[in-house]
Amino acid sequence: MLQMIRDGEGSADVLAAKLGVSMATVARGISALRDRGNDIQAVRSGTRWCYTLQRKNKGKSGNESTSH
Repeated sequence: MLQMIRDGEGSADVLAAKLGVSMATVARGISALRDRGNDIQAVRSGTRWCYTLQRKNKGKSGNESTSH
């Protein structure tokens, strides 16, 4: 899911369809990714809301991770 958001496929309905899950499951997944330190924001794109990744996940040392 995180890679799909990075790739610009971040609308809830597109994520749900591509992953074969409900939009509620997508919302839970987004929440879990946020809990792990990913700065995922919901932004308005026309008539739908899309998720965007604002910054990279920080590692244990506090330095930004360079892994994708």
